[in-house]
Amino acid sequence: MDGGCESFFAGLCASFGAAIQHRSVYEMPFSEAYDLAEAGEEELSLYLEEALSCGHEVLELCCGNGRLTIPFAKNHFHITGVDLSGDMLALLEKKLQSLPGSVRNRIRILQEDVFTVDPGQTFDFIFLPATTLCILFDDAAATEQLFTHVAALLRPGGSFAFDIRLYDEVKSGEALIPQMIGKRACLSTERIDCRLGRAVGRFLILEPDNDGQVQMYLAEANKKIIAISDVEALVERTPFLIRRTERYFHDGSELMLFILKKKEVE
Repeated sequence: MDGGCESFFAGLCASFGAAIQHRSVYEMPFSEAYDLAEAGEEELSLYLEEALSCGHEVLELCCGNGRLTIPFAKNHFHITGVDLSGDMLALLEKKLQSLPGSVRNRIRILQEDVFTVDPGQTFDFIFLPATTLCILFDDAAATEQLFTHVAALLRPGGSFAFDIRLYDEVKSGEALIPQMIGKRACLSTERIDCRLGRAVGRFLILEPDNDGQVQMYLAEANKKIIAISDVEALVERTPFLIRRTERYFHDGSELMLFILKKKEVE
């Protein structure tokens, strides 16, 4: 269906433009659809393994709905989750109510911008999961500043971890994926353009309201295709060095985990 998806969404906007409600993928109702995704076993294991080698005070940047936050707390870490999306954090807050008090008390939530957050403490381990770096990377200067900010929040001997998606074996193309989530009809697509270095996801939700009318919601996620060399060049300009990398698979995609340590001050 290469090319057909682009025409579908263009036609949709042309025909129903005024009726379509444009949202962020981190806002309702897309946040609830995203909430169905669970942490991958290997993904969680890699992050937990590195955290265990550092200490028990953890900072998660762009924690979203707590997909990894809660498992960390269940593994006896004290974790601070930071995110700007109120809708995503509302889902996390709702989940906290069903957790045992001993687990819930190990989680602190901050609705702040990760670029400027001041959690009032330092941490043994800081991580930025879900290939979020691929969204932030368009502003290289801001991303470099983020790494510098993270370094200031990291305790001596601590680690900073993040992952990116690898597109080495992925060809340019697009496919439309329909699914039903409760009473919602969802269409999702990701268009990969290796020439332009972009991976653009589009998401459409059709949802009946209480009056029997169909509400249409449209969202887009635009990620930069990052090469390993791009990450290496970025890290060289920051207070970090790459200690190790690890390839793993999650949800049908190959990813690479980067583990960084702060450079020693001479």
